[in-house]
Amino acid sequence: MVRERRESELTHAARCAVAAAQDHAHHDGRDGREDPADDGTGAAMNLAAVGAEVAEQWRDDPAEAAGLVVELTARGEFTVREVLDAATDACVTAALLALQHIRTAPDPGAAAERCLDAVPYLVLAVRPAGTDPD
Repeated sequence: MVRERRESELTHAARCAVAAAQDHAHHDGRDGREDPADDGTGAAMNLAAVGAEVAEQWRDDPAEAAGLVVELTARGEFTVREVLDAATDACVTAALLALQHIRTAPDPGAAAERCLDAVPYLVLAVRPAGTDPD
């Protein structure tokens, strides 16, 4: 049950990152009109999805995740640092989502327990964040 919730939160974090990228890409910054010429949309959404995929893999098998990073960057669309940063972002976003449950805690003890739900995501975020891209 806990593992399923963690996977769900990582997936939700990725969807949030994609939604933010879409929102940013659909406005040209001047008057809020959609800007269909913005070709960075797809790249931003792909990077968010790649980051979530790498983060999920990193949790299960760090060696496989490193191989996945190499594979994903071989095409030249993203740099290693961009992929690692996106994976870190996905983990931190999942931790923040886990912390949102604190608001519904019935007492301080329950709130403290819910804070612990964010710890695995923060620990996981350290792995790609601390990885040397070379």
